[in-house]
Amino acid sequence: MEIVIDVAAAGSPVTLHRAEDFGAFKVVVRGEPGPDAVATALAPYGRLAPDGHAFIDPAGLEELAGPAAADSSWRESLAAMLSHAASKGWIEPLTGAVQAHVEQEDV
Repeated sequence: MEIVIDVAAAGSPVTLHRAEDFGAFKVVVRGEPGPDAVATALAPYGRLAPDGHAFIDPAGLEELAGPAAADSSWRESLAAMLSHAASKGWIEPLTGAVQAHVEQEDV
């Protein structure tokens, strides 16, 4: 699962790619928008941490997934992914947000 941030794209700057891949989770930033633009684009779904990781709200993932999130199988897989992340310490205790690494992708 990849959250792709492309502030130069038409329409929404944030999209979810590979929504059915629960074995990998990351944020991909396309181009070179700068940290303020990335933080602003990501704000409805999560936040950037000072260490460069992102923390994504599970409700934000569901919103980005659109109709796929209505499928019970998808929701069960998301719950399993979040449970695994919790076992690794990748869930923010106060908010329940899941940690993701951020990758820069040149376009």
